[in-house]
Amino acid sequence: MADTRVWLGDSMGEMYAYYAAADTALIGGSWEKLGGQNPIEATAVGCPVILGPHTFNFSVVCEQAIEVDAALRADNIENGLQAALEILDNPARRKAMGEAGSRFAQSHRGATGRTMDLLTPLLKTAQPRKPGQRE
Repeated sequence: MADTRVWLGDSMGEMYAYYAAADTALIGGSWEKLGGQNPIEATAVGCPVILGPHTFNFSVVCEQAIEVDAALRADNIENGLQAALEILDNPARRKAMGEAGSRFAQSHRGATGRTMDLLTPLLKTAQPRKPGQRE
């Protein structure tokens, strides 16, 4: 495994391990009109991310990751591969992107708590329905 240069991951629940073992991640579904994947999982382990042009499923979070230098966008896979090679050849940049990614992922934690903060007042004011009662 130490001499493995490329890993292709396409399995649910295991991407975290792939990202943790990687020096950079190309988010493959973003070069086809599939909408991409969420980059937060890769950034959470400090893995620099390279995105293609099609990130509509996660457009806001992808743009945020780019803005903080945790990710970058390439217009085609050839440019994405070139960007990956440049990151691999530049340890300082790789480290800076990884650290930016870790901070970025940390800033997105706590969604459950924020959601509950919004829902709790609504739940307290809702009246329970009796069995068979309709609105």
